[in-house]
Amino acid sequence: MVSQLNLGFITVVVAIVVGATQIPVPLIKESVLLPMPVSGVWDTVRNVKEWHSWNRVFDITFHSDSECNTECFPQVGDLLTITCRWLDGTTDTSHEVVTQVSINSSDGTASLCWLYVDLPQWLLSTDRCITLYSTKDGGTRLVNHEQFGGPLAWLVYWLKADVVTTGFSEFNRALRAHVDAHELETS
Repeated sequence: MVSQLNLGFITVVVAIVVGATQIPVPLIKESVLLPMPVSGVWDTVRNVKEWHSWNRVFDITFHSDSECNTECFPQVGDLLTITCRWLDGTTDTSHEVVTQVSINSSDGTASLCWLYVDLPQWLLSTDRCITLYSTKDGGTRLVNHEQFGGPLAWLVYWLKADVVTTGFSEFNRALRAHVDAHELETS
C-alpha cells in the first residue's frame, strides 16, 4: 500500500513537472527608444566592462584570453560573470556564456546574447539578449529580453520576473541617460 502511494505521488510530481515544461514561460521584455543610431549605441552595449560606470543594476566581469584596458568586446564562447544588484535590495551572481555578438548593417540590427551556465540547460535554461533595432528617424529601439526554459523555469519566473523586469527598466533608463549625456558632449 505504501509503495503504491509513493508510486502515485511520484507519478503526479513527474506529470506536473513534465506538464509545466510544456507550457512556455512568458518572455520578460523591456524596451527603450534612444536618440542615437544603432552603431553608436552598439559600442556602449557591447563594452560590457564599462557597464558599471553608467548603470547600477548589472556589473559584468568579462573573462577572456585577451587583455583589454577600457574597451572589452565579448566574442561568442566568452564567459561572463554577471552580478545583478536588483532594486529590491537582493543580489544575484551568475556565470553566462556569450552565444551571439552581431551587427547587421543591411537591416540595422545588433544583438548581444548569452546563456546561464550555472545549472545544466535541461534543468534551467535562459536566453538573454539585448537587441538593437534602427528606427525610421535614425534612432535606436533597444530591447532587453530573457526567456526561461526547463523544469525550473516557472519557479524562477515566479521568483524573479518582477525584479528582472524592474532591473531591465532601470538598465534601459540608465542607458538612455548615458546616451543623452554622450549626445550633449559630442554636439
